[in-house]
Amino acid sequence: MMYKKIELPFCSLEIYEHSIVGTINEGVNLCVEKSAQIIELAINHFKSNSFVYIANRKYSYSVDPIIYKYNSEIETLSGFAIVTQNVHANTVEIEKIFSNKPLETFNSLKEAMDWTEHIL
Repeated sequence: MMYKKIELPFCSLEIYEHSIVGTINEGVNLCVEKSAQIIELAINHFKSNSFVYIANRKYSYSVDPIIYKYNSEIETLSGFAIVTQNVHANTVEIEKIFSNKPLETFNSLKEAMDWTEHIL
């Protein structure tokens, strides 16, 4: 059950009970500053409750992998799920190097949501 949807200039966010689903717009460079905006919204919503960030990679965009270093420091963030049908496996493997949290890829949003319930 979705609680709310938030539109930012570079993405749309759907907030659920234990997760936040981010769909980044086509062509965006997801940098530390943009990531910080998403995380700030998540922290304000979830407070001290654990949550998972689900990246719904519906569109093509670039990710600065250093964001995982910063986001891994957030105590209530339990992990990252990446939903994609077209990302190259080596791209995600590079992102995993920067993350101290579980990071998994899935073919569907449902699989990512099920995983969220599993790791919390």
